[in-house]
Amino acid sequence: MRAGTVGRREWLLGALGGVAGAAALGVAAGAEDSPRVDGQNLWSVWDAYFARAKYVYLTHVLTPDSPLWYGFRNPQHPPSFKPALITDDRGKSWHDENWDQDGHGSYRVEIPGTDWGTHMDAPAEFHPCQAAMEEIPPTYTLRKLVVISIAEQARHDIAYQMTLDDVHAWEKKHGAVPAGSVVAVRSDWYKNWDENPQRFLAEDGRFPGIRIEAIRYLHEERKILFHAHEGMDTDTTPTLVSEDWILSNGYPQVECIANLDLVPETGALVAFGVPRLRGTTAFLITLAAVCPASWKHGLVPGFRGESPLPFHDKKLAYSKKTGMFEREQVCTRPNGKMGLNK
Repeated sequence: MRAGTVGRREWLLGALGGVAGAAALGVAAGAEDSPRVDGQNLWSVWDAYFARAKYVYLTHVLTPDSPLWYGFRNPQHPPSFKPALITDDRGKSWHDENWDQDGHGSYRVEIPGTDWGTHMDAPAEFHPCQAAMEEIPPTYTLRKLVVISIAEQARHDIAYQMTLDDVHAWEKKHGAVPAGSVVAVRSDWYKNWDENPQRFLAEDGRFPGIRIEAIRYLHEERKILFHAHEGMDTDTTPTLVSEDWILSNGYPQVECIANLDLVPETGALVAFGVPRLRGTTAFLITLAAVCPASWKHGLVPGFRGESPLPFHDKKLAYSKKTGMFEREQVCTRPNGKMGLNK
């Protein structure tokens, strides 16, 4: 079909990956009950597909005790979540933790380094002439998500490294890895983050990774956008050959991704944003998978409690024991305004 004969609906479905992409988002192409899609109005795309999709976080929750690479450990500057110090125009200072008195509460978060938690490594991390975080374009925001699982292999060998054969096996089952997609390597290593943080750190050098021939194939042959993995490094070689190749050749990567066992191997999208801090070589990000409407995990837009968000019967109060705001004290005010205009 010539470009001039393609209707707006067909053009848009092509941009989303064709009829297969439409079905993957939980709505059959041409279904009678599907809202009409207008290629000039992306609200119609939301109504037809994204409003029915299931959303799953792929990001760890951080606390001061979360796993931390040994190179960032400094007893004088540990990770900390403390009430912010507020200073008024008369020079009076106080810690911002008393909602009843000030109608406000906020954190001062001190992080030990930019490679912490679920984060993106910009290419500049390994080469100063490569792109930094703020130079990653907005076109990265929404992409097809490919999940290649090595969880079974890693269950028997915690140092298993994904091979080119593993990629070929995925492609034999699902077809070629789409160009421009994000490939996430599932190993289930992320479960150690909470269950066994010391094991997650893998300071013995044993953790699931990816061989360089698989990485090069995905980038050079399949033209993927970038990849993500669950561990703190891409591979277990002494010089990190896979990670070095990725970053030195201008590709970012995501480390410490989570919950890949809760998303499908094909048919989902991944959405996220990149903090635009000038010259930063890595930083925390939040990712969410957008899964088919028929998928068994995730939340659907409009679920009860989405907006407004639920009121809690226990209020946030700073805990010296955990070093964080915790919900440990009973709320003394009814559900309603607690700010300056009580």
